[in-house]
Amino acid sequence: MDKYSILSVIAPIAAPAAPATMLVNILYGELIREAVNQNVAIGAAVLSGLGAEASGMIAAYVGIQAYRKQKYGLMVVSIIAFLSYAIFMAIGISAARDPLTMVSTIVISIIAYVSVGVLTDLRGVTSEKAEEVNMDINLMAAQRLLANAEARRNKSVQPQPPTSLPQVSAPPPPPGPSSQSTGIGHGRQFTGLSDDHIADIRDYWKANPDATLRQAAQACGCSPMTAGKYKP
Repeated sequence: MDKYSILSVIAPIAAPAAPATMLVNILYGELIREAVNQNVAIGAAVLSGLGAEASGMIAAYVGIQAYRKQKYGLMVVSIIAFLSYAIFMAIGISAARDPLTMVSTIVISIIAYVSVGVLTDLRGVTSEKAEEVNMDINLMAAQRLLANAEARRNKSVQPQPPTSLPQVSAPPPPPGPSSQSTGIGHGRQFTGLSDDHIADIRDYWKANPDATLRQAAQACGCSPMTAGKYKP
């Protein structure tokens, strides 16, 4: 806790101590003259004095908050309440032998209440700005995570063939010598696949040069070894 936090606690308690004590004493004397029980009179006088001081502090704080938030109707009500507190205190201690001195303590109390209200408001503004900065940082971090996740998702998506190719069963090999290169079909090797099927495999590689052998085999309806033979 810094020194200003400590002073903000001391000021609204210490400054009104004298006028509050005077007010409590006067209220107590009046209650005794009205034949009120002594214990009841002490309790009522103390509560009234404390309530008056608390009301003044609340009115000052609410007025400052209303001004900052531009709620001028509430600000006017708070000012009226604060002035009522000051007048009430002044009238209450007017019976003192030196009322002017007591009134000066009321002015000091008003300064203390307003100062504490302003300090509390400034701390609230600072806290709000810090929360806004933290929210911006968290939002930027979330956006980065979302962008990274989207990039990983796009990278993991398997490339799809341009068209769906039907499964083609390989015809039985023709009788005769081993089927090596025969020069049929634009220099294609005869592997038991039709020329169209081989052309489809090569077209797939042209459209999907980064595909794996397994992906090409699944898309073209052949084995990975066969798909690898026709990869450029």
